[in-house]
Amino acid sequence: MPLVLVPMLGKNLVDYWMEHLAARGFSEATILAADRPEKVRQHVGAGERWGVKTEVLPVTHEINETDARALVANGTGAQCVVLMEYLPQLPAQKLFDSYNSWFSALSGLMQEMNSDTRIGVHEIKPGIWTSLHDAISPEARLVAPCWIGRDVTIEEGAVVGPFAIIEDGVCVEKEAEVAHSVVLSDTLVGEFTEISNSVAWGDMLTHIPDGISARVPDEFLLSPLNEEPLRTPRTTFIGRVAAAALLVAIAPFAILAMIRSMLNGRAYLRVKTAVKPCLSHSDKAGATMTYCEVPSRYGWIRRWPQLWEAVCGRFALVGNRPLSPEDAAELKHDYEKLWLSVPTGVISLADAAVGVERFDEKARAHACFYAIRADEQMDASILYAVVIGRPLNAIRSTVKDVMPVPVRYAELDGQS
Repeated sequence: MPLVLVPMLGKNLVDYWMEHLAARGFSEATILAADRPEKVRQHVGAGERWGVKTEVLPVTHEINETDARALVANGTGAQCVVLMEYLPQLPAQKLFDSYNSWFSALSGLMQEMNSDTRIGVHEIKPGIWTSLHDAISPEARLVAPCWIGRDVTIEEGAVVGPFAIIEDGVCVEKEAEVAHSVVLSDTLVGEFTEISNSVAWGDMLTHIPDGISARVPDEFLLSPLNEEPLRTPRTTFIGRVAAAALLVAIAPFAILAMIRSMLNGRAYLRVKTAVKPCLSHSDKAGATMTYCEVPSRYGWIRRWPQLWEAVCGRFALVGNRPLSPEDAAELKHDYEKLWLSVPTGVISLADAAVGVERFDEKARAHACFYAIRADEQMDASILYAVVIGRPLNAIRSTVKDVMPVPVRYAELDGQS
């Protein structure tokens, strides 16, 4: 989830800023999003909720205020350019310097809460805020200041607070304790679990003072309540059939290449290691897998064994190319790390656009764009471009080179 959409007392950073712009009388807004702009666009829509006409534009990397002004204000007459790195209510408190700064901003926002401006939020006791459809046991203890979001269950014997923020859809079971912490949406805090000075989301626990994160393996202590895959591999029946057809078509050439390697005293297959993509919350970041290549300078022959992986469903026919652990370590920010958010593919958008497998800035841009915009239509376009389009273009180019240049007879008469 992009940082600007992470829940913060029932809303997210985009919500707070759009409300702020609407209150100040702005009629139009442009959001430059580097991290999963399609999710930001899905959340914002056209800005109807706030009465502010809104457009979300993707950018390839995090930009500063000067660059943003150059991109947006050029010819548009933009009145104001801001970086959404703080809450409009707390301009002096940066959000993303550290977990400490983020938690300090949330704590400050909680203490400035006003029920007159929040529909469905009630201050049941000084400094204790609850929301609609909460199920809080009379035997639970709430200690101010604390915030309880919508559809939250807090069972008997549980202690919430002080400085506890419980977002929407959380369940805090019997005798559990949450203090100086944030529990993000749709998380189960199990019986007798104690969370202190931490951020809990699903089965991930991050210590606020030092930012160290760990996955909690026991689902009875901490777990997601409605876990959904981050990306569903598009290993469809049609994709597997297409991979099988290509596997058979390329087999004679691949087998010849392997025989040639054996006759030359070389291995007929190269075993390579790649980082597994994170396709669900249970996938371990940094886990590796192995795959094979045929020693060949021709891409389809080299990747022939990977077509079998696609037939079996371990690869997608179209996806992002596998990354070695060394290359994966060079993915610096969240936008580049989107490379590993979609299934590993036999062919990629970079193959269709460039035709050469490499790991550089262009390759990262293509991989991230694919991760954001991928759908069945794009997969079909990439498959057509790589399997049919590029070979046809190569044939046309060859024919053009060997065809004689037409010469008009008038020109010959003038030369004679």
